[in-house]
Amino acid sequence: MLECTEASQTFSDKPVEGYESMADVYTMTLDKCSKDVVDQLPKAKAVFVDTVYQFLAHAKVISYA
Repeated sequence: MLECTEASQTFSDKPVEGYESMADVYTMTLDKCSKDVVDQLPKAKAVFVDTVYQFLAHAKVISYA
């Protein structure tokens, strides 16, 4: 999240202090998971990736407020 709003006079690409945001689940995985997990990502089968996506989408675990 960036430190600017609709009312800001100028654009600021400075992140909001104390607030961490990731662009997507892949980016979050690269940042938060161990090297072992990151090394396994390219080996994930399409069926597994789709199953996880469907689960997260239907459970609404990841949503925007």
